[in-house]
Amino acid sequence: MAPARPKSTLRKPVTRDRAIQVAIGLADAGGLESLSMRRIAQELGVEAMSLYYHVKSKDGIIDRIADAVINEIAPRSPEDGWKLALRKRAGSSRAVLARHPWAVALMRNTPRLQR
Repeated sequence: MAPARPKSTLRKPVTRDRAIQVAIGLADAGGLESLSMRRIAQELGVEAMSLYYHVKSKDGIIDRIADAVINEIAPRSPEDGWKLALRKRAGSSRAVLARHPWAVALMRNTPRLQR
């Protein structure tokens, strides 16, 4: 029986959400062109083929990181009037897109996000 690795060297399990967060971090650091399945897998400490268990393709990753960025934008509060709600939403959108500048081009080029 092989000896168990110490807990400090055990890596976190790969999940779809973790892969998406790593992809966002890579895009934030180097833009969308820095994303590849191999690079994401490397950051997760797995082989690229293992990543395909959690996401089907690079396009799937890109769709999910776009959704994650959109979900960072603060939702409208029902108690706010329309002017305050619009101001808050615009401010939140600006802050999120400032953190993720690559997302502007992604949303511009993704038809389902142009609503």
